[in-house]
Amino acid sequence: MRRLLLTGLLSLPCLPVTAIANSFVSVTEGMYKMGSAPPIGVRLPVTGPVFKVYSEHPERFDFVGKKNQNLTFVTTIAGYCERPRSASSASVEIAGVRGKKTLVTKRGEFIKEQITVSVPHGKLGSFNAVKACNDELRTLAIETGLSKKELVKQGFTLRYEDAFKSKAWLFCDKGPVKGHIATDSEPVDVWVKCVGTKTGKPAPGKGKPDGGDKKPPKPARLVPLVKRVEFEVDKPNYIGKCPMSIRFTGRIVANRKGIVKYRTVAHDGSRSPIFGVQFNGPGVKAISPWSQTFAKPDPSGRLSAGGGSQKGPTYKGWRRLEIVEPKGVRPSAKAKYSIICMDEALQLEAQPAKPKRPPKRPPKPKPGAPAELAQPTRAAPQ
Repeated sequence: MRRLLLTGLLSLPCLPVTAIANSFVSVTEGMYKMGSAPPIGVRLPVTGPVFKVYSEHPERFDFVGKKNQNLTFVTTIAGYCERPRSASSASVEIAGVRGKKTLVTKRGEFIKEQITVSVPHGKLGSFNAVKACNDELRTLAIETGLSKKELVKQGFTLRYEDAFKSKAWLFCDKGPVKGHIATDSEPVDVWVKCVGTKTGKPAPGKGKPDGGDKKPPKPARLVPLVKRVEFEVDKPNYIGKCPMSIRFTGRIVANRKGIVKYRTVAHDGSRSPIFGVQFNGPGVKAISPWSQTFAKPDPSGRLSAGGGSQKGPTYKGWRRLEIVEPKGVRPSAKAKYSIICMDEALQLEAQPAKPKRPPKRPPKPKPGAPAELAQPTRAAPQ
């Protein structure tokens, strides 16, 4: 079984990648450019799979808007075709829609490409964005102490993990065996923007004009200590020499004074030690960074992708930041990573060849200048 070495912890099992006949492909979720942090919720990608949900009622969300606009998913695909084949094209499918890219590669060359998939709303019916907003609305009303009416008016955002599955194909069509294919799959996330009304007005009172119908004010409620958490990995998609390390970093945003205890959790359930950070008031503090080291390829071939090929193993997984105290704080989104180990020879092969410089030509004589006489050749002395 493939294994990774985790700094400070025991070795952990990794998620395998499908490989066929010494060729393989790995697909991961792409990197999105994120917008600024909203008052309530998570950052949204500037261009990415974002559902927009609107309200017709002061205390709930009712329908998905902007259905004429496709949602754009970004994926990263990496892999190779075993010699004497070369990769001719790659494609990624999400919700029955494919994005494809034609490739021009050398035989056995590693490729790493970004492929976007533009999916119409009609293909994404398996995800109920309205329900996601209303479920989050109920949760936020409990966590923040705000009424549903106030939350619907302000609006909020959320990230829904593993909402769809992406499937990738790498086509190796230039070898002696036509139609050779390697495949892989990976869950992908979506974001939901529950758009606030902001213009809603309370229904007019039916009681006395002196305001006798007004409800008594709600008792004051303590503001939650943790406002939000952020967590990321420095090398989400790595291709190169091993052993190598990746580094996880994160931030905790607090609303008030207090102590926050946290840890990181991996895809296989393993956990880091518990750390603490003291806030003297509202602010942002970085967590202790966490490193993870991956072993170099096993010479026996047991760890290598493609059943014995010396082109290295692939490790795929994730970690997330979890708040231990105070209770009830939702963890961060998964910081996913994909590691492809390559030997040095293959790395050099994957680099484009440098064009040869043409030989220098002798300068042309200027008009009117006497031509240089060729020197007579002399025989070597006997």
